[in-house]
Amino acid sequence: GLMDVVPRPTPSAGDLSTSELAAGGAAVRSELARLRPAWAAYTGKGVYRAVAGRAPTDYGVMRPPVAAGVGDFVLPSPSGRSGLPWAVKVAWYRQLAELLPPAPR
Repeated sequence: GLMDVVPRPTPSAGDLSTSELAAGGAAVRSELARLRPAWAAYTGKGVYRAVAGRAPTDYGVMRPPVAAGVGDFVLPSPSGRSGLPWAVKVAWYRQLAELLPPAPR
């Protein structure tokens, strides 16, 4: 499933207030604890920071988990504003895909 931290469009993440991010992060943490998916993927370090309350040092698996029993994986933002080359972004998404079980057929 998909979940927005802040459910409104903005030109950039810089247009979101600290209170919006804090409230959105709390809502995501609550849903993770309730639903307990195998993995939560965060598209961007800022998204993870809003939910976890701490900045990631890199992309990939994060520890400790935000919610007990749920793996956390930070991905580069897919936005064209991100400075990473497309091939680097795709490599991180492939790494996450290797951790996930196959989709049912």
